Amino acid sequence: MIPIPYQVGGDVQLAWREEARQALHTPVPAIVNQVFVQPGTVVQPGQPLVQLSSRELEREIADVENQLAQVHQGLQQAQQAQIQAEASLIAAQAQEQATQARVMPVLNRVNQLEQGIMPPEMQQLQVEQQRLQGRLSEVQYEIERFESLVADGAIAPIRVDEQRVLYRDIERDLAVNRERMAQAQQELRDKASSEIGNLESQNTSVIAAQMIADSSAQITAQQQTIQMLERRLARLGQQQDALTLTATTSGTVITSDLDLLIGQEVQTDKTLLHIAELNQLTANVEIKEEDLAFVNMGAEVTFRPRQAKLEPYDARVDDILYNVEADETQQKRVATVRVVIDNPEKQLRPGSSGYAKIFSEWIPLYQRVGREVLKLIPERFLW
Repeated sequence: MIPIPYQVGGDVQLAWREEARQALHTPVPAIVNQVFVQPGTVVQPGQPLVQLSSRELEREIADVENQLAQVHQGLQQAQQAQIQAEASLIAAQAQEQATQARVMPVLNRVNQLEQGIMPPEMQQLQVEQQRLQGRLSEVQYEIERFESLVADGAIAPIRVDEQRVLYRDIERDLAVNRERMAQAQQELRDKASSEIGNLESQNTSVIAAQMIADSSAQITAQQQTIQMLERRLARLGQQQDALTLTATTSGTVITSDLDLLIGQEVQTDKTLLHIAELNQLTANVEIKEEDLAFVNMGAEVTFRPRQAKLEPYDARVDDILYNVEADETQQKRVATVRVVIDNPEKQLRPGSSGYAKIFSEWIPLYQRVGREVLKLIPERFLW
């Protein structure tokens, strides 16, 4: 009836707790420039650990910065061209307004001429033409009257000749008047045509407007390119910042020979260093299937490391994985129980091995012996 503790357990190997460890990797192939910590250094989240550099990333950043500088220069040129085009447009519009102010009176005079309204200088010619036509009719009448008198012998024939000479002079003056009238009309129409041609040929404002539109399109395109390059440069900057590797969890650096990393080219699949919270470690204990019923969550556990068997460490059951399967020898079926081991002095290290015992209950000695005997008897003999 002597009470003794009933414990189950087995050999274990220590590991980090999943939520309290960090394996440091480079995000891109890079070269190690500097290591800020040493083995055993206690770090906090956000603390710099390793400084890397990537020549490919640096070349890409330099290329983007060069492109950005060229696009900025192109943007400045497009903005200057737009300013010049706007100035040209203002000048062209002013010139066209002046031409229109000069053309409109001429067009109005042509329109009036088409409607039969003569300009003042042509009105004088028209009055003179009417006078000459009236005078021509008078002389024609005198010629006819004088010819009748000559036939009657009342006057000499020379008087008729004088009137005929006067008639020809008036005809000549009338022809000159008509020619001057036609010439004045033609000059007015020619001037109107010339001014209209000048107005139509003045396409400076159209060219300037097109230049403004082209410059605006170039400015928009350059600005969009600048935004794209700036976003790309920002992403590259973030990647470059990410080359300063920092701690994401508090813990102790447990990787040795960190100084040998300096100058090495490392790939993304290489672990640079490990950080672990050593205050607590975990271990997986394989429990026989028949002992699984004696394991409870939170049960006390004793761990003895192989290198210091006389120094037990306190632990507790953290999880019971009911995945019963055959062990490595294929002779028995086991389940896995995860235990958390207190390591306040941080003497234990992941990878260390030892033996863990899980406390179940206090039972009399005879019951313990009976249980051990039952384990030796094949199940087929118990029916």
